[in-house]
Amino acid sequence: MILILGQMQEQQQVFGSIRKGFNGSTYDAVDIGIIILLSAAVLGIIGLFLLRRRQEKHEQLNDPDQLFDELAAGHGLIASQRDLLIQLASARLIKKPAMLFVRADLFDQAAKEPTFQADRVRHQVETLRHVLFGE
Repeated sequence: MILILGQMQEQQQVFGSIRKGFNGSTYDAVDIGIIILLSAAVLGIIGLFLLRRRQEKHEQLNDPDQLFDELAAGHGLIASQRDLLIQLASARLIKKPAMLFVRADLFDQAAKEPTFQADRVRHQVETLRHVLFGE
């Protein structure tokens, strides 16, 4: 009889552990708080990454130097022509040299500066004007 009672107790313990396994683990307030904090931290990091990426994309669209480089590459300008264009912009105090790609009047005003009147330089300026404006 004692043997039967011992076996019944063992079965109850087995069934108890099986039932406990089906009910799953229980979480207390500290565990839930840690899960919430970790989730918030992960979401915050993802949010900061996306925000920074968006800002970089916006900066790329509004970067005058990058615009100048893209226009110069699009027109097939070599390094010396790019430098000359920057010098022309500096001579007229033009803050955004890319403006010389679209405004022939600014280009012509800058080309009239004394610095660009020497024969060799004037020829380079005329060649550059032809490349940019086809005139």
